Amino acid sequence: MSESLADIDPDADEAALLGRITELGRIKAAAAAGQARAAAALEARRVAAAKAGGPRVSRAALGSEVGLARQESPHRGELLMAMARVLIADMPCTLEALECGRLSEHRAELITKEAACLSIFHRQLLDKELCGDPATVDGMGNAEIAAEAKRIAYRLDQEAVLEKARQARADRHVRFRAVGDGMATVSVRLPAAEGKAVHTALSQGAATTLASTIPGTSVPAGLGRTHGQIMADLVVERVTGRNPVEAPVSVTVNLVLSDETLLAGGEEPAHLDGYGPIPAELARHLVLAAEADPQAAAAVRRLYAQPGTNKLVAMESTART
Repeated sequence: MSESLADIDPDADEAALLGRITELGRIKAAAAAGQARAAAALEARRVAAAKAGGPRVSRAALGSEVGLARQESPHRGELLMAMARVLIADMPCTLEALECGRLSEHRAELITKEAACLSIFHRQLLDKELCGDPATVDGMGNAEIAAEAKRIAYRLDQEAVLEKARQARADRHVRFRAVGDGMATVSVRLPAAEGKAVHTALSQGAATTLASTIPGTSVPAGLGRTHGQIMADLVVERVTGRNPVEAPVSVTVNLVLSDETLLAGGEEPAHLDGYGPIPAELARHLVLAAEADPQAAAAVRRLYAQPGTNKLVAMESTART
């Protein structure tokens, strides 16, 4: 079956190819509905077994199992399990829209996320108002669907939504994630007003940089950088106290690379501790940049790396500059 779904006619015209994409999208949505039903049924079976004297049901463990079955992370599995609970038990119209392909799994998740804090009665009202008539969500994008679900939830039970917001505020945090190509994403979860204030301050700072010149010259301060790039540089500067364009960040970075990569132009990838593998050329650039910067210090230690991955497993206690 999977092979037949993947088959297309490469000689088909554009309309037929677009139609095939739409058709497969509906099949994906229907499959997601089936997965939600299976997840809810699995949980119901576990709960029944627990009531009969079996082991207690762990939502985290169940979410991890669902994530594994779907080839997703444990965290993602928990989110999908949470959607299935609400969708299958209390939101038949949203479920039908997913089964018919009028909603994607992501959009169904946006709706159930807003409904989760409501009572069963209010969930059913939101479900019917938003998805009872197929025409309501037709033509709506992700942001519009999420906003409409939120608006209905506010109207039905404002206190429940406010309590959810209070709980979310307590979950503010900063996360680091490697995204490949020598880059990383640092995300900050903040209350909406504070997040908007941070973004506005960075945007205004970038605009000021673009409109100014380097002191004592006529050279634009933002020469060669876009508004977005300057905003990113300002984040680094305001958090670490150093401008990343003018000087490297003042932190200790453990870079594991072979002597051949460092000294003989080898192509064996290096390993940036806490990030992962990076290209050999980028590793050499980092070393040379640290050497050239009078405010930075480059030191060498004898390291012991895990064969095959270059992950750091041990190092000498002293470094040689």
